[in-house]
Amino acid sequence: MLGLAHATLCLAGGPLTISESGTLKYCAIDLSRDRIRAFYTDEDGRRFGSIEGLTQWLSRSGERIVCATNGGIFGPDRKPLGWLIVDGVELQPLNVRTDQPGNFFLQPNGALSVSGAAARIDTTDALAGARPSDVTGIDIALQSGPILVLNGVINPIFDKGSVSRYTRNAVCLRDARTVLFAYSPEPLSLYAFAKALQDVGCQSALYLDGHLSQLYPDRSALAPAQREPLSVILAVTTKDPHGN
Repeated sequence: MLGLAHATLCLAGGPLTISESGTLKYCAIDLSRDRIRAFYTDEDGRRFGSIEGLTQWLSRSGERIVCATNGGIFGPDRKPLGWLIVDGVELQPLNVRTDQPGNFFLQPNGALSVSGAAARIDTTDALAGARPSDVTGIDIALQSGPILVLNGVINPIFDKGSVSRYTRNAVCLRDARTVLFAYSPEPLSLYAFAKALQDVGCQSALYLDGHLSQLYPDRSALAPAQREPLSVILAVTTKDPHGN
């Protein structure tokens, strides 16, 4: 594995860095200091569509993005395929189907949820069996799939010899307060991607997407010709000292 390289981005209660390790680029978010937000639509119900579009919208209120990534798999209508909570409001229910094609439905799939300064990744089965109807206290939740790493163990369905390789991104937890937005600019199999995440200390990791993978502010991760609009965007923001 290569050594770590760090580049300071900006302040959000303290320095936040983008790091490189082997094939990965990632930003590590400390929830005791920074807040992860999920962005889906603006006040008029229009989807942001891209990290650039979200950047422009935030600038109107004097904010800027510190770190951001595309937030999971969506359908042809650009609606998320699964559970979505934004600012404490449930916008999409938990999707418990397992009989559909695509990465989202590879088992186990699951969801990231953040409540205050604590994050967790749970399997859909666990959520379906225990999730309360009252989602009070959950700030954001995002369902995707498959789970890449769970409690330190790589998903056993992955084939070490798979030749299906794509650029990929994920959200992962080193612990309940340390969240990584991670991106591999080098095409990897799901197993190799999960192993790379495990190698940087991820105890649990949730796959977000493949060819649409983006990580801001790493410019190499922002395709000059985005293939299609994004749906949900996960981001850490801060007040722009030069803004409103």
